[in-house]
Amino acid sequence: MKINNIEGLYVPLITPFYKGDFDKESLLKLIKSIDPFVSGYIPCLSSGEGHKLTFDQWSEISSFVRENTNKPVFSGILNQKEEQVFKMLDKATKLQLNGVVIPTIFKTDQENFNFLKKVVSQYSGDIILYNTEDYPLKHVEVFQEIDDLKQVVAVKDSSMNMNLFKNLQKLKSSNKLNMNLFQGMEHLLLESKGCNGYIISLLNTEPLLCKSMFENQTTDINRKVIEQFWLQNLGASWYITIKAILYQRGVIKSAEQINPEIHPKD
Repeated sequence: MKINNIEGLYVPLITPFYKGDFDKESLLKLIKSIDPFVSGYIPCLSSGEGHKLTFDQWSEISSFVRENTNKPVFSGILNQKEEQVFKMLDKATKLQLNGVVIPTIFKTDQENFNFLKKVVSQYSGDIILYNTEDYPLKHVEVFQEIDDLKQVVAVKDSSMNMNLFKNLQKLKSSNKLNMNLFQGMEHLLLESKGCNGYIISLLNTEPLLCKSMFENQTTDINRKVIEQFWLQNLGASWYITIKAILYQRGVIKSAEQINPEIHPKD
């Protein structure tokens, strides 16, 4: 299902688990609580502990989100084994997802570009490129090459390279870049003024604040965002804290992580 223009607030959903099982009831409650504020959903990204999910878990979670919203759904694919990636791409098509999010997982721009070319040769849906902190693309020129891959419709930039991001914004504003630009780091929202949207974990817990920041990028609202950045541990193991906050609020029934180290018997 193609989307004409991907913009606004896309929430990288946390993945609720309860006693080792995917907790559908809690995820549905979370979706309903944030739905008035967001443009779309991204399950199974890093905030959803996507790197820990089995293929079956990934499929179940992606399918559940697709079935419980009319808004766009892009599932994160964090698996680094190519065979598994293409299996997930095939499943994404069968689940009628709007698209997928593909991270940069190689050390060089060229390796990441070559991998994206393989992905678009196997997948007909839309793709959001996830420019990660660990393996960031470093040069504007590679984004221009990627832009020729028409299925790559947007980039979630978490590289924290604001010089790169602003150069991409200049290209975008002069109609020399088609893909839309999403900021992926909460503490850089004010510097990213004019971007097409946010893909940030804070949307799980503070969707109204994030929406206010996107619509009115002021220093006062940004100050509130930065306060939450510290309070919610967004610069460290953020999804652990976010789960604890949502549990405390009664949105999810457990702050359990995926695959806990200790598995007690009932």
